Amino acid sequence: MTNARDAALFGFLSACVIMFAWWGIGAISDGNPFSSVIAFLFSGAFFFFAVQWAVMRWMADPRGECSLTGTTIRPRRLFDVLSLIWIGGATFGALLYIVVSFFDVVDIPTYRSSLAWAMVFVFVAGVATLWRMIAHGGDCYLRLTPDRCEVWNGPWLAFRRAKWEDIEQILDHPVRRKLRGRELIVLVLPEGRSATLLSDCVTGNSDSLREWVRFYWQHPEFRDELVDRRGLQRLQDEKFTVE
Repeated sequence: MTNARDAALFGFLSACVIMFAWWGIGAISDGNPFSSVIAFLFSGAFFFFAVQWAVMRWMADPRGECSLTGTTIRPRRLFDVLSLIWIGGATFGALLYIVVSFFDVVDIPTYRSSLAWAMVFVFVAGVATLWRMIAHGGDCYLRLTPDRCEVWNGPWLAFRRAKWEDIEQILDHPVRRKLRGRELIVLVLPEGRSATLLSDCVTGNSDSLREWVRFYWQHPEFRDELVDRRGLQRLQDEKFTVE
């Protein structure tokens, strides 16, 4: 089922890449440089999003960082770079459209009455996402410290921080809704709250990463490992039981 969804998504993204590129080529032949730049920016954004999705599905590789604060697990650097490229391209394309549309020099065949508002939304959402991504150092991450967990999800603009003692359960699915086709780590918190990591963005082995978090949740006496490389070594060795 996942393969079918991936095929459908790549088909849609390929169509978008070709459609915007075709508009861009047509704009060049018509002597309209602004329309061509905007069209090519969005064609590139769809292309790099497709590449990022492929990296997530078939080349996910966690990147571990350790400091005196704790241990952080991030996606491979390529994933973060691709995220910045496609979001940045779409954001700049939307800004350029908003600016030049006042001079009536944009000629992209679509429903213009709704396109302007769509571009405003893309620009505002893009700026907010890029700002938070830069502030958090990437697209997403999971950070464990001796006293808390942190989850940052760039696609949802969601940041959660929770103390270990506040975590009630660790699940592989949302508490109140369904999210098919994605791998998750869900930290269930009091009062119906939760912290959700799209773990397939980070690793190709979400089960191992989830058990790693569960180990430190259940065994506080081992949390001092999180301030040196023993925590990363435990994840690499998949040692989630107490001997």
